[in-house]
Amino acid sequence: MKRRVGVLIVFVSAIVLVSVAASAQVATEGVGPSQEKLQYQARVAAALQNRAGVEQAIVQKWAAVAEDGGIELAAALSSLSIDRLLLAEDARDHDELNAAIFGGSVDPLSIGSSTTDLVFIPVQPCRIFDTRNTAAGRLTVGTPRAFEVAPGPFTAQGGSSTTCSMPALDPEAVAITLTVVGGTATGNLRAWPYYYSAPNASVANWTASSGPAIANTTIVRIHQCTICSAELYVQADGNSVHVVGDIVGYFWSPTQTPTSHEVLNSVTSIAANASFTVYSPVCPAGTRVTGGGHGAQWFDSPAYVTSSRPSNGTFTPVSGTNDADRWMFQGTNSGSTAEMRAYVLCSYIPGR
Repeated sequence: MKRRVGVLIVFVSAIVLVSVAASAQVATEGVGPSQEKLQYQARVAAALQNRAGVEQAIVQKWAAVAEDGGIELAAALSSLSIDRLLLAEDARDHDELNAAIFGGSVDPLSIGSSTTDLVFIPVQPCRIFDTRNTAAGRLTVGTPRAFEVAPGPFTAQGGSSTTCSMPALDPEAVAITLTVVGGTATGNLRAWPYYYSAPNASVANWTASSGPAIANTTIVRIHQCTICSAELYVQADGNSVHVVGDIVGYFWSPTQTPTSHEVLNSVTSIAANASFTVYSPVCPAGTRVTGGGHGAQWFDSPAYVTSSRPSNGTFTPVSGTNDADRWMFQGTNSGSTAEMRAYVLCSYIPGR
């Protein structure tokens, strides 16, 4: 009987299979970059060469409606990626501008939500407002007063002349100690994002017998807005009082860190008509096995192969062998001596 030579290649990995399938589809259809993609690439190249010009044009576009003339917007644009900058350039209204700058979407190859998986960043307690040091004075009962939270300085609202270690771009929320001073009758204090409606919950409550001052540290969401002059509303009800705000930290969208992958392989010679157990190399410390596969050239098919990590089916891993950090293959070579290549896909999420 004439021998037939065949090639058996199996690669068990969701990530790799998707990439291969996508590449095969493109190759089959013979589709090149779309006109839209080429135009976008040209925009990216132009923006990289003249980033300052793009930022200036965006600020000028919104300066007329920006409450601070575009100062905060300019600072925010300087920290954006090119992709986000181009989204800001295309923004048609306030909401689209905020979405471009503050994000809200998650890269499917990344970990973390930009709106819910927030990271707390503590800062040295620092005063960002004190109504005792302002011409407006006490809060008027039932009337919200707007305060700047980032980036500072805060001298105009009776606070520090520094930035209080706050970022140039508005965070999602702040941890703040609110101190009520001068209460003479029962009252309460509310705090909420600038531009939004007042909540029905308070952050501080007092009575006439509470004493000259009462303080409470709370977490308040703020309005992320680069064309606004404030991010936080504070309102006193029931009693006109002074209020002092000391920032102690803020909540920031996480860095959406992409996963990192490494493929390791080993080659093992399998004797004719022999059963075998083949292991891939061990994944490095700090990584996890997320896939694996094997490839071999066989003579006189068939060859029976099962692959798993750890073992699967009727096969049992070699006693005392730790295969939790590698990929394992077992089977029977029913033909001539041949080599088997064992793959393992090792993945990890890099630190920030």
